[in-house]
Amino acid sequence: MQNICKLLVIFLFFLPISTEVIAKKVVTKKDKIKFSGLFKAKIYYDESMANKATTDIKIVEVNLEAKAKISKSLKANLYYIFSGTPTLYAAYLNYKTSLLYPTQIHFGKNYTPYGEYKTHLSSDPITMSLCDTTATFLGATVTPKADFNIYVYLFKSDAQKPHESKINNFGAAVDYKYKTKGLEVKMGGGFVNSFASTDTVSSKLSDPNNLDNLPGGYNAFATVKIADIWLIAEYFSALSAFDVNNLSFKNKGARPSTYHLEVAYEYSMFNIKTIAAASFGQTNEAIATGVVKSAIRAGLQFTLIKNVTLGLQWSSKDSYSVADGGKGQSSKHIKAQVAAIF
Repeated sequence: MQNICKLLVIFLFFLPISTEVIAKKVVTKKDKIKFSGLFKAKIYYDESMANKATTDIKIVEVNLEAKAKISKSLKANLYYIFSGTPTLYAAYLNYKTSLLYPTQIHFGKNYTPYGEYKTHLSSDPITMSLCDTTATFLGATVTPKADFNIYVYLFKSDAQKPHESKINNFGAAVDYKYKTKGLEVKMGGGFVNSFASTDTVSSKLSDPNNLDNLPGGYNAFATVKIADIWLIAEYFSALSAFDVNNLSFKNKGARPSTYHLEVAYEYSMFNIKTIAAASFGQTNEAIATGVVKSAIRAGLQFTLIKNVTLGLQWSSKDSYSVADGGKGQSSKHIKAQVAAIF
């Protein structure tokens, strides 16, 4: 309810501003508000871990985003996802200023800077299933020099004791970009004071009254492009083990971690920009979260026309073994997905 109230306040704050901007746009015909969107649909074959095969044609999601330029320094964003039911996924303000260094102040609901999650395939990496964190937060991005960013932020996670409501989490991250002829590099990492603040882990804690000693978390990533070849690596881990009564693995406190490795190659096929990619991802001590043990993905992505792509992907997922407390099952998935940005 607290989060809903916060979003309502942000929305009510944004609404009169956006209305004013729209009115100004009609009168002055200036591009002070812009709309964009994303449409995804797929046809797929799925062989579940229970060995049941299904096929279907499905709209994956439809996203709509509005960006309003309130002033030279202040911008507002609204981001809706239509996947089953409409969801206000992000609503935030960005304010640019120049303190000691160029700085952006962020306020609202959005992804936190915990994680990069880069991929060239048409489904999310396994790291995102475990560590993705969406929250209403207050943060800042400081750019001491070109291509180097520092992020700091405060937020309230869903890992709260009963009848308590506190801004109980904070984090920091850095990233650095380097580019020269034939070589592009982006690397960085981050820290969050509670690994339980991620969307998945916060919903799986067994003892909501025992939240005093939750372990922190960290991540590191590197993305390298050499000529037409991409190399991607990212790693996440809790800094220490959870209390056995909160998140367990083989009768002891779990210390979940996960990584994602990917290689991709860009080329032209019949004058169509094409990316071939393959990835491997794995989790450790994360059975209590419901995330699978490992995932292998391989596929092709074609840019049919500007802003329209066709993705073909095969993937295989394995659950945790019987020895680790799982069922030792696997699943297969084949899909063709069309995505259009408008």
